[in-house]
Amino acid sequence: MILITKSTLRVCSLFILALLGWQLVDSTLVYAQEGPTIILVRHAEKIDNSRDPELSESGKKRAQTLAHMLAESGVSEIYSTPYLRTQSTVQPLAEALSLEVQTYDPRNLEGFASELQAKEGIIVVAGHSNTTPSLASLLTGQELTKLDESDYQQFFLVSFSGDKAQLFQFQYPPFEQ
Repeated sequence: MILITKSTLRVCSLFILALLGWQLVDSTLVYAQEGPTIILVRHAEKIDNSRDPELSESGKKRAQTLAHMLAESGVSEIYSTPYLRTQSTVQPLAEALSLEVQTYDPRNLEGFASELQAKEGIIVVAGHSNTTPSLASLLTGQELTKLDESDYQQFFLVSFSGDKAQLFQFQYPPFEQ
């Protein structure tokens, strides 16, 4: 069993802050990037394969890990599909930041991608094994394949500077399951 410590989470958070476009200016963190930075996550582990399942215990721990990773990153908006598993994945982060989770329609990813590209700031989007890489593809023009049904480790970061998008792919840090 691998345990993740608070110091490891803090290092991960600082690393993500740098990727998100934050810079240290005169001992103050300043968001110095043009255009949005979008963090795309697949929902965490679900309890079963029913139509709208809750998160399993591992899924709840992954959702808490996401909240700890991004609590100090300057997230300004959080989006989720209307399903319980996606909403529950980002709810701990939303509560930590006092933000409301906004719902998007996973059947209209092209429209949602255009809406996201017009925004500013750091945005978290929770989706599914098929919609998360599809949305990343629409945002960046890079072809990504659907995530395996058993893969809950991956998340994506899309960073814009003007019209140019960069795609970064990450895995969650280990946590006690």
